Amino acid sequence: MLNGNQLPSSPYSLEEIPDLPKAIWHIDNFGNCKTTLTTHDLAPGTNLTRFGDFPFHEQLRNVPDKMPALIQGSSGIANTRFLELVMQQANFATVHSAKIGDDIYTQTSHFRKATT
Repeated sequence: MLNGNQLPSSPYSLEEIPDLPKAIWHIDNFGNCKTTLTTHDLAPGTNLTRFGDFPFHEQLRNVPDKMPALIQGSSGIANTRFLELVMQQANFATVHSAKIGDDIYTQTSHFRKATT
């Protein structure tokens, strides 16, 4: 590339990329479940998920001990943060049998192996 060589490429339209499912994409060491949801996905007055209807808190430190909640997580894209299903002083994933790929609203799994 320093010598002016070009990498082979072809256009790929953003319309060809499917939307992310409303699902858990990562579970950290504490059992906090990072989702593909943002605050824009929450219906006014409800935080209903397949795991329950949880209060929303801006930060994990505001969640009462042993209580499940939705929080605005630290992961995101630009200024948009993904929501997390959490429990302070407890493991949300274990308590609610949550797994990577679990749909947030239905009993569906979107988990796929990258390789076979």
